[in-house]
This record gives sequence, structure tokens and C-alpha cells, in this order.
Amino acid sequence: MIIALTGVAGSVTIGRQVLIAGQVGIGDHLEIGDGAVIGPKAGVAKSIGAGEIVLVAPTMPYRDYMRCSALFAKLPELVERIRRLERRLQEQKGFDEVK
Repeated sequence: MIIALTGVAGSVTIGRQVLIAGQVGIGDHLEIGDGAVIGPKAGVAKSIGAGEIVLVAPTMPYRDYMRCSALFAKLPELVERIRRLERRLQEQKGFDEVK
């Protein structure tokens, strides 16, 4: 099934029972395996294996995308934590040099 506003280059091979969501672009000379799912607004630049679920542009596996999405909300907290650790390391380094 191909949903609206999807561009498929001329020599793409699409397998059986593939779902291609809206606003997807698929590059030339690629293969989309049976049962693959391509999420909305994806830019497909590499072939997709049978049963794979990919999202975003450039496409990435569904599990990686979900992991990144979960971490995205934590980025400000993680950046602050890294800065505090770096300051502590700098303080420790200065302390070690004095010894």
C-alpha cells in the first residue's frame, strides 16, 4: 500500500505487502523487501530488508528511532550532567597537579 505524496524512483523494486506512508521519497536502484514498513516523511537512500520498519530521513530502524526519541527529551538534563562531571574532573586534575 502506498499512501499519498510518495515519490518512487524508476527502478525501485517493491516487495509484497509493503506499507509506504505519506510524503516518502525512495531513491533509484533500491529494493524494498516483502512486508517492510516505511514511516511518514522518510527519505529512503538504501535498500530495506523484508519485514524492516524504518522511519525519518535518512531512514533508521524503528527501535533506534524510538530510543533516540526517548533520549531527546532528556538531552538538556544530560548536557548539564556532563558539564558538572567535566568541572569535577577539571577540579580533580588541578588538585592532582598540586600534590
